[in-house]
Amino acid sequence: MFHAKNRSGYSWHWHGVGWNERMGFGDMTGHGFGLFERDDDCLYDSAVLIAPDGSIALRYRRNQPQWHGIAADSAVYRQGTSIEVARTPIGNVGFLICGDLFDDALVPRFRALRPDLLLFPFARCFSDGSADQARWDTEEMPEYVRQVVSVGVPALMTNYIGAPDIEECLSFGGAFAVSADGEVVASLPLGVEGTLLVDLDRLL
Repeated sequence: MFHAKNRSGYSWHWHGVGWNERMGFGDMTGHGFGLFERDDDCLYDSAVLIAPDGSIALRYRRNQPQWHGIAADSAVYRQGTSIEVARTPIGNVGFLICGDLFDDALVPRFRALRPDLLLFPFARCFSDGSADQARWDTEEMPEYVRQVVSVGVPALMTNYIGAPDIEECLSFGGAFAVSADGEVVASLPLGVEGTLLVDLDRLL
């Protein structure tokens, strides 16, 4: 989870997965989280941004289809088609989810919206089930950083921590604040549950 705050006191709590039931963090705090969204008989890989007044500032449905298997029923497992940003006191904020960041058609569409901050929930695991920090740092993180640079704005990235009773390949967690030029400003190690504190004035 992130807690990101700027000099004026405006802050975001950004939850990679799930929902924080306690909203009493003050009038200048927003919340973001990822979820599986059910809409009638359809299921979407989605993310929602809640404004400080409790209203929905932005709802995004993952555009890229590889969050479900190729044999999944396309009438049930769906994806979105639109990309939007929300205007907030810290600028224009938008989502990309997991494989969206690596889609050469989606990234230019997102960039064209002139966002100021990318919120990026994702689920990444290694096939051996490990939370191999060295492998992540040398093989994986550089690829994610390159994609953030291609978007051209800072990103708050949070990786889901998998549950062994429902997943064969456990997503290994980790949270990262990456600047627009590719500097990893702050990070939370893999496999660790916690809160990553980020100074938005340093990132934006």
